[in-house]
Amino acid sequence: MTFDLISNGETQVIVNDRDILGFPGHPITSAGAASYYGSFGLILDFDLATGKITAIKNYYGTPPNYVAANTRSAELDPSGVNTYDAATKTIKIKYWMNQPSVITPHRTAFDETWVYSGDR
Repeated sequence: MTFDLISNGETQVIVNDRDILGFPGHPITSAGAASYYGSFGLILDFDLATGKITAIKNYYGTPPNYVAANTRSAELDPSGVNTYDAATKTIKIKYWMNQPSVITPHRTAFDETWVYSGDR
């Protein structure tokens, strides 16, 4: 997968899927076909001094909790590294998609490593 990280202020990025969707969202496969989680896309907040990811939000959610109409939200898993390493240009992030109207406490878990491949 290829994502564009689009600046949204000094310490925040919107994660835009470049290859499959063309908009903020999280692609998946369903029965071998390309699909995605509806009403679920990511916004990341960073601490610029440390590179730590300080918050993850659902792009389709409503502030202040960023929960979408289908009850989907994003939550950082504190057991993850959840940081940007400037030396390797790598993001390591561990998070959950929550959807309490379907299952609790977490519907899906993600443990991802994103590697910089070039400018948009």
